[in-house]
Parts: sequence; structure tokens; C-alpha cells
Amino acid sequence: MKKLTVLLALGIITTISMISFKPSSPLTLPNAPSGYSGAPTQSRTCRNCHNDFPLNNAGGSITATGLPTGSYVAGQTYNFSVTITNASPAAIWSFALKAVVSGTTGTALGTFSTTNANVHIASNEIKTSNAVSSSGNSYTYTGLKWTAPTTGSSPVSFYYTGIA
Repeated sequence: MKKLTVLLALGIITTISMISFKPSSPLTLPNAPSGYSGAPTQSRTCRNCHNDFPLNNAGGSITATGLPTGSYVAGQTYNFSVTITNASPAAIWSFALKAVVSGTTGTALGTFSTTNANVHIASNEIKTSNAVSSSGNSYTYTGLKWTAPTTGSSPVSFYYTGIA
């Protein structure tokens, strides 16, 4: 069984081997730590703890659909989803995502909210509360929202990482 970590902002994909995980058993994992989205000043990703395999091994991906690219409408709320895929079926899925002012050393921008029971907000990031247990080659987290600042027009960059 393999796990996959992807830092899309930098185009890095990592797969990691899992030892003796039973997909049919209940999954209870602690919250992912804050500061692992790969955003500037963090420079950490899921790979910092899950590093069994080299980067870009096994062909997985992570995409965020519905977020603005480059610019945004002040005060607008963007509904988005995060999809993690893996070349071979995986058992658990997790992610972290942060919005920052483009070209800065990690100045957080906007606010996140969610209606997804498996996701929470901490330290200006949106991330999984508990990794979801689901078999297959992909999993999509829905019910995610990012609200742009009500004033200003700084360009935005989204940094995210995922693991399968």
C-alpha cells in the first residue's frame, strides 16, 4: 500500500509506504500539525514526517478546484474542493492548504471556513482533522471555503500538500 504527498505549489510529489494498515478497520489519526502546507516560512510538508519514499515516486497528484488564480474579488467567498489521487489504490487521504500574499515570505491572506466534519482551520491553514479512510485511487474533500479580504487587492498564492 502506498501513501502520496504532493506539494503542488512547487510541483513536488512524494509517495510513502504504509506498514500494516487495514482499510476495513476504523481510522483514528490525530490532527495534522500546523505549518506543513509548504508555504513560505514553513518549508515543511507531510514529507517531513512521512518520508519512506523519494519525491515524485509513483505518479500521484493533488488539485484544488474553485480557488481564484492570481487575483480575487474583495470580500468574495470561493467554494473549493481538494482532490488527491494516487496511481494505485490508497487507504487514507489527508491535506493542508494555506493562502498567502504572492511574493511575500508567507503573509497569510483571507480566511478559511468549512462544513466538512473531517476538516478544520488552524494557524491560517485549512487541513484535515482526521485522515479519511476510503479505498480507491482518489478522494475529494468538499465543503471548503476561502473568503478574500474585504479590502486591498494583493495577488494570492495557495500552497498545499496532500498524502494518500
